Amino acid sequence: MALLEVSNLTKRFGGLTAVSDVNCYLDQGEILGLIGPNGAGKTTLFNMISGYYPPNSGTVIFEGKNITGLPPHIICRLGIARTFQISQPFMELNVLENAIVGACHYARSLKEARKEAAKALEIVGIDKKSELLAGNLSTPDRKALEFARALATKPKLLILDEPAAGLNSAEVESFLDTVINVSKNNKLTILIVEHVLQVIMRLCSRIVVLDEGKMIAEGKPEDIARNPTVITAYLGEEYVHS
Repeated sequence: MALLEVSNLTKRFGGLTAVSDVNCYLDQGEILGLIGPNGAGKTTLFNMISGYYPPNSGTVIFEGKNITGLPPHIICRLGIARTFQISQPFMELNVLENAIVGACHYARSLKEARKEAAKALEIVGIDKKSELLAGNLSTPDRKALEFARALATKPKLLILDEPAAGLNSAEVESFLDTVINVSKNNKLTILIVEHVLQVIMRLCSRIVVLDEGKMIAEGKPEDIARNPTVITAYLGEEYVHS
């Protein structure tokens, strides 16, 4: 049985159908990529899975349980954590305190939450900045903190929304190494949206492609890279010949 199953998921905003009858799944330990042009419905799909938007129709099944329409804090406690395109730290809290917020979802004491938060910061490489105010962090460090706070919830499924946006080449490589290590060492299942194709192609064993709210392709990275429909809708001939 798949860890996550999305069936016929649809979301409309007035007369606009942002996501239309999408079906996809994730197996335990898999890293699944979700790509497509801007406005394709990727973040809307994330928001329905993580509880930020209720779908108009369809179901989200996690570990065999129907979680469709549950609020985000309940879904987080069930084991799904997410990051956002634009990092959203608590600016007036320091780095460690931000990570503690994530750990408090399950920790039985503040001491335990602090310990787990410190581990998460070490994993993403910003443990030396634990006393800095989050509002004073650089863009890469804010991205790392967003990742750490999600990890501190001890998720079974981690949803990453454009985590490499705004990073330079060296920072992207560092991020890739971190995700690969986290996935292997924690047997973590990951769903990732990313426009940096270097990230998607290296990380993911399988890719789902959305366009205008509909799923237009699904398959291995090498197959997606050669798919004429995906090339026309998203990748472009420049990518194929690069």
